[in-house]
Amino acid sequence: REMAAAGVDIIVLGGVPINLSRGSANAQQMIQDLEAELKVKVSTSASAQARAAKALGCKKVVVAQPYAHSDTDRIASYALHFGCEVLGATGWGSPFNQIGRIPQHAAVELGRKLMRAHPDADTILLPSPHWPTAGAIEPLEREFGVNVMSAQQAIVWDALRRCGVNDKIEGYGRLFREF
Repeated sequence: REMAAAGVDIIVLGGVPINLSRGSANAQQMIQDLEAELKVKVSTSASAQARAAKALGCKKVVVAQPYAHSDTDRIASYALHFGCEVLGATGWGSPFNQIGRIPQHAAVELGRKLMRAHPDADTILLPSPHWPTAGAIEPLEREFGVNVMSAQQAIVWDALRRCGVNDKIEGYGRLFREF
């Protein structure tokens, strides 16, 4: 409510686990209710990623996530909410409170590992906007000829597009270049 009162153009609610905690239908209702109440566009990190996955035509994905290996199945399952089939997934192994220490090369390394194991994938998903993935998008797309969608990229893309900013942006993947 404070953000809306401050005059923002859009409010994005982060945290896919929280966004989907009561199911995707309830998440959509929450967005609609908040937009009606606040008179401001509202999005969530989950809905942004679902829209981005749809725009890119993501069907068969691999998921490279930054957290503990024990979190991989749970985090990879979010891709199902984006309309995707998960062919494989892996994690970097970072505790949440150490995510800022993940090296720049981690997303590229995990993406390559997954694409070698699952060459039929059409998309590499890089969930969680909390780790450095922007520099991995273009190299992985060029190397494997697949979509690469990071959470941060999808959230920013969705917020811009929902606010009427449709500029094509080079250097951050097909999502910004073409949609």
